[in-house]
Amino acid sequence: MLRRGSGSVENLNSEAPVVDALGELCPVPIIEIAKAIKAVKPGGLVRLLADDPGAERDMLDWAKATRHEIVELLHGPGQRLEVLVRHRHD
Repeated sequence: MLRRGSGSVENLNSEAPVVDALGELCPVPIIEIAKAIKAVKPGGLVRLLADDPGAERDMLDWAKATRHEIVELLHGPGQRLEVLVRHRHD
């Protein structure tokens, strides 16, 4: 299930590792989330913070290609994006 909205995913899972890609342009956010997701067990969560205008489309494409689940995708002030990703089960 993908939930979109405004706000913060902090309350959804505050223990998920955070990838802070604020200020970074493509492809850095995708490279960093790909590294971070490998470090968690299947079913584990990672949160990405990004403000690259293309980050949302890139994340959706990456999740589809890798079969990881985007649990929540939230828009914050400006171009800020918070994405909670669940490591796929093989």
